[in-house]
Amino acid sequence: QKGDSLYVFAGRVEDPTDVLDSKFAPKSVWQLNLETLEWENIGEHAVDNYFSIFESPLQFHTEDKLVFLNKDINEVDIINNKVTRYKIDNFKSLIKIIYHKGSGNVSYVYSTTNEEIFVASEPYGNFKGELIETIPFFKASIPKTRLFLILICVGILLLLIYLAYYKRLKTVNSKEEVILYDAKNDTFSYNNKTIKTLGQFKKQLLIGFMEYGERYILLNELNDLLNKYGDKNENHTALQKRRETLLKQLKNDLALVLNISEDKVFSVRKYKYDRRLKEIKLEIKIIKK
Repeated sequence: QKGDSLYVFAGRVEDPTDVLDSKFAPKSVWQLNLETLEWENIGEHAVDNYFSIFESPLQFHTEDKLVFLNKDINEVDIINNKVTRYKIDNFKSLIKIIYHKGSGNVSYVYSTTNEEIFVASEPYGNFKGELIETIPFFKASIPKTRLFLILICVGILLLLIYLAYYKRLKTVNSKEEVILYDAKNDTFSYNNKTIKTLGQFKKQLLIGFMEYGERYILLNELNDLLNKYGDKNENHTALQKRRETLLKQLKNDLALVLNISEDKVFSVRKYKYDRRLKEIKLEIKIIKK
């Protein structure tokens, strides 16, 4: 909330065709006038890869910004239409954080690599580390006259893309070079044969990798995915062991199915902002049909 306006964006909506039973909401940014109770669509947020950050449980509201924390700090300033990203000074594995509007301090709970738990409090300005980037948050709505012409052009473009994709998909099927995911039946297949060795948790991992495409993902983010669909009371150590076991099994399964060596299934590297953390990427392409 800012002044007499309330801004609403992101979130999830139900999706009957999605295995997770939900999908990201449209990218619209809505403004509610609290005096007239009238809604206005003021544009679309322009940062697709921020969906996962919007869902972060580590977030708070300062006097004029929404702050989301993941592996870094993301300040959303709707009034000035910008998102500013900072490193976390002396990176900490945060568990909980709150912001004190009166003092401008943050108090937080964090764990160390030895799984020791600590509590600290400091000015928010000291908590923020080096500036990473500043980008626009949303694109203003397009006038309806221009929007109609754009929609026609987009429709033609989408038709051409569909025809090209359909032709490419037929080529992919004939060459049998990738794994196909059937969302309706929640099955993965290769060479026109269903991969039957995948349990539900390994499927969730593959879906997570598929959504990230060719980008690396922090191993800790896989913990969040497994914790979301697993035992809510599972401790961090048990969850980490289960993650490593599932990744090892998944690597073995895919190597056998595709007849490749196990070292060609995943790529693993150290996270450039914190060398103690690791990132992973699936080297096998998955296409959703």
